[in-house]
Amino acid sequence: MKHWVLFIINFLYIFNTEAFFLTSKQNDHINALIFSHDPMLLETDSSYAQQYFFNAAFKFPLLLQYAEKHTLPVIFLCPTQFDNVGPLDKNAYTTEGARVALAWASAYIRFRNSDIRIILMPTEKKSLIQLPHLVNPSLNKIIHQTNVPEINVENRMFFLNDLVYENENSYNFQNIIERFSLESDNSKVLKVIPKNKQSENLKRVAITGGAGFIGSHLVKKLLDLNYYVIALDSFLCCNKENIKPLLKYKNFEFHEIDVTQPYDIEGNLDAIIHLASVPSPQYYYKLPFETLATGLHGTKNALDLALRKNARFVFASSSEVYGDPEISPQTEDYPGNANPWGMRSQYDQSKRGGETLCKWYFDNYGLDIRIARIFNTYGPGMNLHDGRVVTNFIAAALDRKPMVIYGSGNQTRSFSFITNTIEQLLILLENNEIAKAQLIQERVFNIGNDEEFTINEVAIKLNKIIEKYLGYLVSINHIEQIDPTDPKKRKPCLNRIKKLGFNSTITLSQGLEEMFIFFGK
Repeated sequence: MKHWVLFIINFLYIFNTEAFFLTSKQNDHINALIFSHDPMLLETDSSYAQQYFFNAAFKFPLLLQYAEKHTLPVIFLCPTQFDNVGPLDKNAYTTEGARVALAWASAYIRFRNSDIRIILMPTEKKSLIQLPHLVNPSLNKIIHQTNVPEINVENRMFFLNDLVYENENSYNFQNIIERFSLESDNSKVLKVIPKNKQSENLKRVAITGGAGFIGSHLVKKLLDLNYYVIALDSFLCCNKENIKPLLKYKNFEFHEIDVTQPYDIEGNLDAIIHLASVPSPQYYYKLPFETLATGLHGTKNALDLALRKNARFVFASSSEVYGDPEISPQTEDYPGNANPWGMRSQYDQSKRGGETLCKWYFDNYGLDIRIARIFNTYGPGMNLHDGRVVTNFIAAALDRKPMVIYGSGNQTRSFSFITNTIEQLLILLENNEIAKAQLIQERVFNIGNDEEFTINEVAIKLNKIIEKYLGYLVSINHIEQIDPTDPKKRKPCLNRIKKLGFNSTITLSQGLEEMFIFFGK
């Protein structure tokens, strides 16, 4: 009979890395990592629930890396109660903790085929007390199970009620339960030293993702409004050409850094706008771990900087937090219908988890936070090959190739021209009334255009523009939908941002024509 040596880890007390590695070196016979939790402690916004979320976002992936390196099976006991709760609700620390952990595990399963088994268990189960009852059937049915040929997250997921308890005396668990506390390494902090530390007469704003599509447009607008702008970017998924026209401004400077690593900016800051993201399917399908790290680690670093500087914080979230919505239009209080282990979960959860981090800093430190849920934005300066709808269509048209639509084309989107999106972000940055809001839920705003179009309608509108300028039409081809989690409807309710003074002026036809002229030069 094979005897298993296990590390059983209470998810609320994930351990110190050094202590774990030391113990691991002393015992070369560890066969599996098992992640448990105590659901009795995971209530509302308690400190235990906050710790659960923090561990899921920042510590769980480190241990997944360790398990992958040493080819260890992983069993993750996950509470099932994570639906119908938004990323800013009172139970968000527990629910988003579970969702973020599932997104990390899903990425390791789908992109690296790691040996991870997920047991979805009712939160009323006392997992610490019943741990032997849970682990025995887990070992018998999951660790010994042969790997399925297809990398499918659902094939690695089991409900607790489906497992059969066999023999509680098979293993002795009491002597191998370990509790530690993981500490992040802040010893290496990149120092950003601005050229002009004081700039006493100018408001100073730092923008992460400042070289991206939205970021570079926002930088330009702020420079024209006489802000002093410090832009940060790693160029992971954007073009260096975006910032070249901005370098002529005396009130602008750029620093190439990876915002997922700790950094600091010397001098005062009035505001931080956190736009850094892996925003398009072309990138977040290829860079799942970077997507999660940017949305979670990058957001935490930016929030830490805002806390040190006592700066206003604007977080660029996304309409993806709503997932495949069951209501239309989507209002800011809608909790969403996002699949935490779907094909795009690495992006969805990077934004949902980022919002929950904002809630954490608001709840604990009273940071002046504003959350912008940005819907589809388009316009000049986009990457023509970024895998988004409008750019895909224009790129195909310029090459005289068919415009390809996934599925029926009846799925809807709401498209915001870049100048409209920038105008709304400026409102969130400058409006002082938002600072009076006592609840984080009142500080979240949909950003976009509330006109709704099917993808078929977008293709038809663009074809008219193509015929006007190029004298020909391109065909429209429908192919099978490869992402079953692709949202069927997207339309924001903009009542909140309109109450602050926004009024959209650019129609889809106008924006598409301006964008087509830009790329057709």
